[in-house]
Amino acid sequence: MKRYSHLAAPVLVAILGCTPSPKNVPGVNLGAPEIAWSEKNEEQRFGHMAAQVTPQMKALFEKYDSSYGDSFTCQTCHGERAELVGWKMPNPDISPLSKENTLQESLEYDADVTNFMMADVTPALKTLLNTGTGKPTTVNCFSCHTAE
Repeated sequence: MKRYSHLAAPVLVAILGCTPSPKNVPGVNLGAPEIAWSEKNEEQRFGHMAAQVTPQMKALFEKYDSSYGDSFTCQTCHGERAELVGWKMPNPDISPLSKENTLQESLEYDADVTNFMMADVTPALKTLLNTGTGKPTTVNCFSCHTAE
């Protein structure tokens, strides 16, 4: 059974991705919401991503641009090779950002997306990863984007 343990996390994500938010299901406490991201084990992280992060991020992105619709998946943020790299972030498939003058260069490149990321996405992700007790997780542009 041990040789198949690498399949457990993707299967759990697939199952939990279809699970309603725990707010709507009495008695379900997926992803140990009382524990901050930095203290969660792998199972808790997958549960938290499926039950909290993915649905809330999908809603944010759909509100910003309805074309995200059904196309928003784990791979939207983690990339097509997510499983192969163990869901590690930052994701090299997302546009890299300038390490110097990050905000200014991003605003010059695409002010609408940059403002959406700074005003909505980054604060929401920071809240989602730091709800509960434990060492805070830093969330900034380079949590998701690589630096060039």
